[in-house]
Amino acid sequence: MKPASSRHGICKLTGQSGKLVRSHLLPKALTKSPVPGEPRVEAGEGRRPSQRFDAWHDSGIVTRTGEDILMRYDDRAIVELRRLKLLWESFGQSDRLDGSEIEWPVPEWGFRRLKTPHFKLLRLFFLSLLWRAAITKLPGFTSITLSDIRLEVLRRMVADGDPEPQTVFPITLTQLATRGPWHTASPTVDYVTYEAVVGVPEQQVRSFRFYFDGLIARIDDEETDTSGVDRWSHAAVGRSEDLFVMARPFEGSRQSERIESLIRATEKRHLGAVARIFGWHRNPDQS
Repeated sequence: MKPASSRHGICKLTGQSGKLVRSHLLPKALTKSPVPGEPRVEAGEGRRPSQRFDAWHDSGIVTRTGEDILMRYDDRAIVELRRLKLLWESFGQSDRLDGSEIEWPVPEWGFRRLKTPHFKLLRLFFLSLLWRAAITKLPGFTSITLSDIRLEVLRRMVADGDPEPQTVFPITLTQLATRGPWHTASPTVDYVTYEAVVGVPEQQVRSFRFYFDGLIARIDDEETDTSGVDRWSHAAVGRSEDLFVMARPFEGSRQSERIESLIRATEKRHLGAVARIFGWHRNPDQS
């Protein structure tokens, strides 16, 4: 029997034809389980939980040339995110970020003032995550949709390595400054309400939310904001070497509430499936 031929097609990033390769939708280095070989449960969107050992990937979107572009963003950005201590893995053996690095203007919320010479790279990295999420058809990513025109604008920015214009898809970061249980999540769509200010009415803006290893990136779809205001200015990722990051504890955060709610719903509806994934021989709630 002849081996199956390699799948060829058009690279959705570069437009070139060739052999399509496996591409991670979120970087593998940021979504790998802390215990090698241990299965994890994938659940959500009303689907029955399944077993997964690797991060989400799609073998039908890019050729080697396209994947090399995405990997270059991933590899360089991860180094910088670690250096800036924006990831839980950056905390070392501690369960929290050193409090001296955070300014706390109000209880439970703070911010960090950071410097990075790679601000354009970081913006391109997060834009590439949005492009991957919008182009794939994998379950878990179906809520991330863009019109063909918007998707082409985003594709060109990623493929050409050009983060301009800065007012398109502005990106802001929030760091969870205390370590919670390990988990990862596919991106979601939120609708954020911005309060009215002088001369600008209240606006509800569509936003794409990405999470990995204690870091939340929010990418606004500025096309849904009719105010005409550049809301984030230099607080947006990629404007300058000054990087402004919000910080708050994991405890009581929206991310904490999301994961706890998902766990409860999954165990309530699909405890048997979860038990089989982890090899439980009896109900784990029974003594």
